[in-house]
Amino acid sequence: MERELLGYHGSDEKYVVSMKKDNFKMRVSKSSFPNDLGIGAYFYLERGEGEALENVRKYLKKYKKNYETLVGLEVPIVVDEELILDFNIRESSEIFEEFIRKNRENIDKELNKYHEKSRGFLRGNFDGIAMELFLEFLGVDADLIIKDTFTKFDDEYKRSNFHNGREVCVRNPKIIQLSKIRIAERIERDEEKEKLKCL
Repeated sequence: MERELLGYHGSDEKYVVSMKKDNFKMRVSKSSFPNDLGIGAYFYLERGEGEALENVRKYLKKYKKNYETLVGLEVPIVVDEELILDFNIRESSEIFEEFIRKNRENIDKELNKYHEKSRGFLRGNFDGIAMELFLEFLGVDADLIIKDTFTKFDDEYKRSNFHNGREVCVRNPKIIQLSKIRIAERIERDEEKEKLKCL
């Protein structure tokens, strides 16, 4: 059975046309690790009214300083329910945690492929590397991964044991309904705050 989802993604408006034509990038740069849920395109899902788009706003303002025209995109996704790996299900999380405990040596070997001064090492979160090994070793076929996560949106609240959003990692770009992507919101920067930070 197919499941329809609406993902929300932040971008620069100038990239939207090429995104709808060529799809989302699914690669990892040499200076970083796979993101926490592995290699794929990332979106926020709605948990409560307005949370997903609000997280897109915060993410863009915090991490995409070089973007000129900020937009929040609404992205329809249609996926076979059998190909969803949902880490909000307790059993799935426990299997992954056990895999990490039993395969720390293999994870460390994979870490050696990255430069210790790369952004991934500085961030100190190796879940993406563990996720890729987990999927490969166990032969898990997943088009999409879901998990409630915590994103650091400001410099004060850096870490938390409680989630502030629900993310999906799309591993199969074919499940993204490119022709139906729309701009949900054009996002204004807080220019006064940006100026104060520069002083």
